Amino acid sequence: MCTSTTSILHHVAEQWPLRCSQAAHAEALPAYHEHILGIYSQHGTIPPCDFVNDGYILLALGHHLIGAGRHAGLRSLLVSPKWLEAKLHAYGVAVIVEDFRRCV
Repeated sequence: MCTSTTSILHHVAEQWPLRCSQAAHAEALPAYHEHILGIYSQHGTIPPCDFVNDGYILLALGHHLIGAGRHAGLRSLLVSPKWLEAKLHAYGVAVIVEDFRRCV
């Protein structure tokens, strides 16, 4: 199991080479986002609102949820006081506004 952001991203980069045609890349992208979410959720055992902020995932979670086609997952986070408070304290208002814009 990967324990640091660097090792997680290194692991993902090894398994998801991005040197392919644009069409193949576009088709592979949702699976790439799902793979990242799977690593952080320990394959579904941890809900996104309980992800530990390692300096990356809390900031990028909205991006990965939308990229994986999980719009409802981001919407549920945006009404979670616990998650909003954690993200607000870690990164400020601008990144929360960006997540709201992703849902539109």
